Amino acid sequence: MKDLIQSIESRFQLLVTLSIFFSSLIYFLGKATGETDAQAVVALFQFGGLIGLVLVDYIIFHSTKDRFSETALLRIDQILLISLAVFAAPILILAVAASIKQSQPLWVAKATGLTLGTSVVIVLAVPVVIELVLIISSLVSERKRRRNKK
Repeated sequence: MKDLIQSIESRFQLLVTLSIFFSSLIYFLGKATGETDAQAVVALFQFGGLIGLVLVDYIIFHSTKDRFSETALLRIDQILLISLAVFAAPILILAVAASIKQSQPLWVAKATGLTLGTSVVIVLAVPVVIELVLIISSLVSERKRRRNKK
C-alpha cells in the first residue's frame, strides 16, 4: 500500500509540474501566434485556476492518504494517470491550431483560439475534478464504515 501511495504522490507531482508548464506554453503559444498581451494573460489566468485545483486536490489527498482503502487508492492512481494522459491531446491540438491560425482569416483564427482555450481548460480540469470527488466520496464512505463498526 505504501508503494501505491508513493505512486500517487509521484503522479500528483508530475501533474502539478505539467499544469505549471502548460500554462506557460499556452501563454507563449498565444504570443507566437500574434495574440495581444491581454489575450495571452487571460489564457494564463484560466490555466492558473487549473493549477490551483490540482494543488488543492494534492493537499486534500496528502492530508488524508492513510484513510483510504486499497481499492480507492487504485482508483485515484488510475484517474491521475488519465489526467496526465489528457495533457497530450491539448498540446497537440494547440500546436496544430497555431500553425493553421497563420493561414486562416482573422475572424476564424480568433474564434478557433477562443473555443480551444476554453475547451482545453475544461478538458484538463475534468479528470482532476473527478479525482477530487473520488477522494471526498472515499473519505465519506470510510467515515461511515468506521461509524458503523462502533
